[in-house]
Amino acid sequence: MLLILASLYVVWSRHESFEASAVFAIIFSAIYLTTYLFIPPVLKVTSMRLGLLFGYVPLVSLAAVLFPELNPSSPVPVTRFLGWVGLVVVFLILCVMKIFVW
Repeated sequence: MLLILASLYVVWSRHESFEASAVFAIIFSAIYLTTYLFIPPVLKVTSMRLGLLFGYVPLVSLAAVLFPELNPSSPVPVTRFLGWVGLVVVFLILCVMKIFVW
């Protein structure tokens, strides 16, 4: 899904210059995904709540950073800020879980 969102962003903004926050969000999401999948310990038990937290929240947050204009109810900077908050908070939760819980 990270590759799909990044590809959509490249196609969507091909006639404009890339924004630094979007590029950093893609890089940060790749670091998050690498940490989640390849750095031990890996959680053996699957749970719907953990899947929502570690799967969908970063995905929606990345989409909010890359495509903030799709949220007409709030300004673009607010949507981007909330997307970054989602990415960073879930990454911190993941790091705490990998270090202290799992």
